[in-house]
Amino acid sequence: MTGMVGLVEALLEVAPYNNYSILLSSVYQQKLIKRFSGRINVIPIQISTSLLPRTYFHNITLNSLIPKIKADVVYFSGEASQLYCCVPSIMLCGNLSLFVSASESAIMSRKLAIYKLFRKPIALCALKNATRIGFVSQEICNIVLRISNIPADKTFLMPHGISRTFHEKFSSLEWRKMFGDVPYILSVSAINRNKGYDVLISAYASLSSEAPPLVIAGPAVHKPTYAMIMKMIKKLGLEKRVFLLGHVLHERLPSLYQGASLFIFPTYLESFGIPLIEAMASGLPIITSDLNICKEVCDDAVAYFRTGDEGGLKQRMIEVMGSVELKKELSAKARQRAKNFTWESTASRFITVAEEICS
Repeated sequence: MTGMVGLVEALLEVAPYNNYSILLSSVYQQKLIKRFSGRINVIPIQISTSLLPRTYFHNITLNSLIPKIKADVVYFSGEASQLYCCVPSIMLCGNLSLFVSASESAIMSRKLAIYKLFRKPIALCALKNATRIGFVSQEICNIVLRISNIPADKTFLMPHGISRTFHEKFSSLEWRKMFGDVPYILSVSAINRNKGYDVLISAYASLSSEAPPLVIAGPAVHKPTYAMIMKMIKKLGLEKRVFLLGHVLHERLPSLYQGASLFIFPTYLESFGIPLIEAMASGLPIITSDLNICKEVCDDAVAYFRTGDEGGLKQRMIEVMGSVELKKELSAKARQRAKNFTWESTASRFITVAEEICS
C-alpha cells in the first residue's frame, strides 16, 4: 500500500497532464479510496484475495472494463494472474519469495511454500505476457531472468522510493520515554521466518546488560515465529530489555527511527528492504545482513555481517556502538545514499516506459 501511494502521488506531480484511473478494493482499500477520491478517477471494485477469483478478474472482468475507461496502458502493482490484457501493460515484480530456490524456501512458512507451488508458474506466465516488467531491484530481476525465457530488454528498474517525511525532523521524546529515556537499537519489519529476528535476539542477549534497549516494530504476520521470539525473550531474561511494538502506523515511523541510535536489519531473504532506505533517510548507522539485495540498496553506506551469523552480528554491534566516529561516518553515508531513492525518479522512469509502449 505504501508503495502504491508513493508512486501515485509522484505521478500526479511529475506527469499531471495524464488521465489516471485506479482500481481499488471496496473491501480492504477504503483508506486509499478516500485519499485519492477527487484527485484521480477512483474505481471501487470487489475482488477476492483468493487465486482463482483474482485470475478471473484479471483476465475477464478487467478486459471488459478497460475499453470503458479508455485506458491506453494498464499497470499491475504486483505479479498479477493476468494472462491476457487487451492493451499494453506494465507489471511490477517485487516478490522474491515466489521465485527463490528450494533451499531458500526453507525459511518460508509451510503455507507460503504450498501457495508458491501454484502461484509461481502463473506469475511467470503473467510476467512473460506483460509488455514491460518493472523490477524493484536488479537482484530479483537477475533471479527471474535465470529461471525464465523473458528477454532482458523487456525489463527496467522501478525501485521503491522514500516518503519525504523521513527527511524531516520529528520529536522522539514519546518513544524514548517508553524505553527508559535513552536512544534504542531499532529493527523494523514484519515478524516472519525470513526476517532473522532469532539471530538478532541471540546476538543482543550476548551483549553487556548496559546495551541500549532493543525495539522491534512490525506486525506478527507469522504467529509461530512470533511465539518463538517471545519464548526466546523469556528464556534469555530479556523481558525488560526487548520490546515488540507490533504494527506502527506509517506516519509515526519517522519519529520512531529518529529516536534510535542504531538500526539492524538481520534478514535472510529480501526483495528490496524498504526499512533500509527509511533508516538511511533518517540518518541512522545501520547493520544489515550481506545479502546481494542489501548491498545493492545500501552500497558502502552500512556495516554488513554474514547472513545468519549470530557471532558476526554481535561483533558488528560492538564495533558500531563503541565508536562515535564510525557511527558518524555511517550516518553521513546513509543520508547521502538515501538520496538515490525518490518516488519522483521512479515515477519518471515509469512514465518514460509507458509513453514508449503507447507510441
